Amino acid sequence: MDGQIQGGVAQGIGTALYEHAIYDENGQFLTGSLMDYLVPTAADVPRVEIGHVVSPSPYTPGGIKGIGEGRGDRSTGSGR
Repeated sequence: MDGQIQGGVAQGIGTALYEHAIYDENGQFLTGSLMDYLVPTAADVPRVEIGHVVSPSPYTPGGIKGIGEGRGDRSTGSGR
């Protein structure tokens, strides 16, 4: 789970700092793919200290929860 959280932080940094919606003078979208802007690498992402809070689910056997690929595992883009 830690790796998934670290990846989410990297994605949030990429969204906030590196992705830009750029259009030309005719309104043509110029930054529509990953080839058009910088994607952060491990060298671009600061060390992340991860803490866990244990709170078992009252709705599943054993209190088990999961983490998925949704927005809940990413940092918020607020760098602009």
